[in-house]
Amino acid sequence: MRAAPNPNAAWEERWNYRMQVLRKAAEQGYAPAQALLGELSLSGQHVGSDGMKQAMAWLHKAADQGYGPAQAKLGGRYSGEETLGPPDKKQSAFWARKAADWYRKAAEQGDRHAQHDLGSVYMGFSLYTNVDGTMSIGVAKDEKQGMFWFRKAAEQGHTDAAYHLGAAYEKGEGAAKDAAQAVVWYRKAAEPGDDRYAQYDCFAQRALGRMYEKGEGTAKDLKQAEFWYRKAAEKGCRD
Repeated sequence: MRAAPNPNAAWEERWNYRMQVLRKAAEQGYAPAQALLGELSLSGQHVGSDGMKQAMAWLHKAADQGYGPAQAKLGGRYSGEETLGPPDKKQSAFWARKAADWYRKAAEQGDRHAQHDLGSVYMGFSLYTNVDGTMSIGVAKDEKQGMFWFRKAAEQGHTDAAYHLGAAYEKGEGAAKDAAQAVVWYRKAAEPGDDRYAQYDCFAQRALGRMYEKGEGTAKDLKQAEFWYRKAAEKGCRD
């Protein structure tokens, strides 16, 4: 009896051919191909069993050539406890510094996600929590630098950076308290547009509702407050 044809055979043949072309470009030193091969290694898509080792090797090759997306991705991998699992305080501090270094390289090239992440590091948001409860953040805390990088990212439409910028102005972290500026940035974050990476838009909506309710940084307007509270609740953001 003749075996049934494999319905995926044609797709697999095309995929294997594309992978051959991609690998050849990567081996010839083309940084975008190296970065993509690293990404595919992370996801385990037909590039071998030792995915993490291959991923880091290819990402480093691209990042060492100054390729911003690879630098940003390395920052993310080095800040990920789930993949690197620092066993002790010394190791966690080492990986936190590595993450901050790569975030900086990408941020200085204009990568808005790396700018946001570097701002988060400077604001003292932990990259690693050690077993003794202390934190390793990779750099000395510097709220002014945090504000600088949040603004860079927010001006490029990064929703979460806009939210953090608004919160910093509201609390007076890294700059003098300025409720009007807080409202400006909360509004930008509350309307994320096509930013598919947004995670804090509903928090911005809730914050904007609070500002309207209290009349802080804007005229008191209970209808606007209700509008923004409802938007936040619809997205599942509740106190």
